[in-house]
Amino acid sequence: MSAYTTFLFFLIIFSIPVAFQPVLSQENGSNAYFPEEGLPKDRSLFGRHKEAEELYQLGYQHYIKGDYAKALEMLNEAIALTPDYLEAYFIRGGTKERLNDPQGALVDYEIALHLNPEFTESRFSRGLVLYKNKRYTKAVADFNYLLENPATETNAVYFRGVTYAGNDKEIAFSNIMTMSSAKDADLHNYLGLSYLEMDSLSQATDHFSRAIALKPNDPNLYVNRGLAYEKSKNTHRALTDYEQALALNPGDEAAMQNLSALATRTGNESRLEKIYNESIEADPEAYAAFLNRGMTRHRQGQYAAALSDYNRANRLSPENPDVLINRGFAREKLADLSGALQDYNHTIALDPTLSTAYLNRGNVYFKLEDYSRAVQDYNLAVSLNPENAKLYYNRGLAHYKLKETDLGCQDLEKALEMGFESAAKPLQAYCK
Repeated sequence: MSAYTTFLFFLIIFSIPVAFQPVLSQENGSNAYFPEEGLPKDRSLFGRHKEAEELYQLGYQHYIKGDYAKALEMLNEAIALTPDYLEAYFIRGGTKERLNDPQGALVDYEIALHLNPEFTESRFSRGLVLYKNKRYTKAVADFNYLLENPATETNAVYFRGVTYAGNDKEIAFSNIMTMSSAKDADLHNYLGLSYLEMDSLSQATDHFSRAIALKPNDPNLYVNRGLAYEKSKNTHRALTDYEQALALNPGDEAAMQNLSALATRTGNESRLEKIYNESIEADPEAYAAFLNRGMTRHRQGQYAAALSDYNRANRLSPENPDVLINRGFAREKLADLSGALQDYNHTIALDPTLSTAYLNRGNVYFKLEDYSRAVQDYNLAVSLNPENAKLYYNRGLAHYKLKETDLGCQDLEKALEMGFESAAKPLQAYCK
């Protein structure tokens, strides 16, 4: 996130419930029944169920290990042998999610609910799939149903995974809890997120507030309610919620970024330095506090102080593109073009899709009078972000320096058409 970019507002939500306690094998029971000797395995009902259970256990273990293709294979075989195998459908639904097959996952969760309409975990998982696939009205129906119909079983556990911001690729198998103990706060959170996406802001705020009442020490909930207040133009309450999230977790990146963006945009930047200082004092390892304090100082023209903060952030998070691109920009402002190039190169190596990194590196090449390389970087930036008028403006000037007047004038005209008024003067001077 450089001075050319806008901060992202992250939605903090919880990973899907993805694991069901394995069913103990029948052979472990004290009253186990064994089929008659000599009876072919595939003709014995008990034999088919036993084989299906073994396949389910194998599939479950592959799922836990992250070998989803093998898990799917085992679970398919288990279901083929026992078509009403409830738990197998549930785990297969989670497996299909991990294999990027949300529609297949929905089908399995719905079959599980058909077999047992009170299967809470399956309804919760279906609601999450619907939410993540932007089918918010149906997701709301599932979450409301779960609120209105408390779980009848408290021994079915799910694993609450890592929090994420729109990218759910990893599962942390920790914090095991029952649906009944965890569900209300999480369900209110998801209802709030769904209503937020539907622009039903008062309902979103209400559900986030209910979640907070149940889990007052969860910073993610304050970030989410802050987003709802922000969309409602209630700046004071949004800032207060972001600050509360930071009080609970001084290293909360989403709260830090949302607070910084909102305060800067609404003229409340003066309060940021104090907040960052408090966050750093509470958690000296919170790289996001150093990063955001550096960005604030950068905007105030304190480039040396900003660079110091970026260096601290880089030591704490050395492979972070946001830190590197901002440090490169500070170095550029301090006329350390070699250092700036180094940071921009590193940023691009980490994230080759970041158009701002090519723009910034192109600007450095322009200052070094290496106009051919500048044009190459501007071309890459335009390919990634064709709606940025500044890219056409900068590329137009580089073309002009290369005596490619026609190309330069085309870019300057494009920039002006897109509303970049600064293109008018060079267009008039160079393109008569």
